[in-house]
Amino acid sequence: MLQAVRHGDYGPLVFYAVAVIFCLALTFDAGKINSRIETRLKNGPQGATFRLVPTWLFRYYPIFGLALISVGLLIL
Repeated sequence: MLQAVRHGDYGPLVFYAVAVIFCLALTFDAGKINSRIETRLKNGPQGATFRLVPTWLFRYYPIFGLALISVGLLIL
């Protein structure tokens, strides 16, 4: 990613910035987006599967996604 930026390609950096903002918004539950997702999954047609998932896991799973994106972009 850093090499691409040095050569003037800012696409990966912009993608990473958008991913960081999205994952942090889900983690801090801005606009109650994450709470609505959790409510829909737990009350939806496959709710029995998601009722066993604790609330903190819904809250912090975007951090794991951000870590995977970070590692993937650093390797590329």
